[in-house]
Amino acid sequence: MNQIVDKTIASTVTTGGISSLTYANNLNNFVNGVFVLSVTQAMYPRISKMSIQSDIEGLKKSVNECLGMILIFLVPTTLGIIFFCRTYNYLVIWSRRV
Repeated sequence: MNQIVDKTIASTVTTGGISSLTYANNLNNFVNGVFVLSVTQAMYPRISKMSIQSDIEGLKKSVNECLGMILIFLVPTTLGIIFFCRTYNYLVIWSRRV
């Protein structure tokens, strides 16, 4: 539902608004899929085991470790995306037009 509303609004803003929104969504999905999901899938067995054993202190420690690892990956990735945004635009958007 959210994507329908986003695309409806983007279509009224400017020419190419929907394409820009789609590329931004693809980039966001890439980052989430590579970094966030891989870390959470690796930590999930430990977190669920501690939850079943009612080890609240261990659970807090594991969740903090998981969030720390996600931040360690996401901050440099975000800075890299910001720094290389023109290169990304050229490679992804303009290469499809040729």
